[in-house]
Amino acid sequence: MTRSRELTDDTPTFVPSQWERKGVVSMGSRQQWLTRLKNELSNSPLVSNVAFGFILMGLEKLVELDFECPCNPAWNGLFSSAFFIIPAVMAFALMMIIQGCRTVSLSSFVPAVVWLILLFLDGQYFACAMTDWHGRFVIVDKAAPQKWCEPIQEESVTPQELMLRSQRLFV
Repeated sequence: MTRSRELTDDTPTFVPSQWERKGVVSMGSRQQWLTRLKNELSNSPLVSNVAFGFILMGLEKLVELDFECPCNPAWNGLFSSAFFIIPAVMAFALMMIIQGCRTVSLSSFVPAVVWLILLFLDGQYFACAMTDWHGRFVIVDKAAPQKWCEPIQEESVTPQELMLRSQRLFV
């Protein structure tokens, strides 16, 4: 004797979204799109490097907003080095994971090199690392706003000379 299952009010049912009802997007097509994207990223170094490049550009802009140099000669180099090294290593590791860790190829290094180029082009990270005086991190609102370590104590060098030294480090 077989029992047939009757639908009751508490029986869960699948209700398709309006897009699925209209045939625009289905779970299968979403899954196919994700699978195709994953295959393209893992099989084509060019596609994955371009995608990583755009992601890294956005990340650099976000980091730039929060970056604040400690303006302490003992910490400047270490602090700036962390901004150079940690994201570059993470980008390299993610690229190795995406490409399947089959072989270490030059294309795995591209996102890390792109990150380093972005930081050097910005200039404030390198300027922070090279600052060898105590100060406070301020924004100079001139033609192109720049951030630098304004000296807080009198030294043998004038603040204008130190500012010129910092500006030469910017690209």
